[in-house]
Amino acid sequence: RQFFLLFKVLKWGCALDSMAHWIWYFTLFANIYFLVLIHLFLFVYFNYKGVNTH
Repeated sequence: RQFFLLFKVLKWGCALDSMAHWIWYFTLFANIYFLVLIHLFLFVYFNYKGVNTH
């Protein structure tokens, strides 16, 4: 009975761990995507301004 309880706790721990990993990866990719988007926007913006001024 105690072993079963331990197994249940371990299972929950694993589930929470995988969930935490998923959230971590999601935030990581979201941050990278956001940074790339900002850089792309700035690059296009400054290039557009450069084309307009010359």
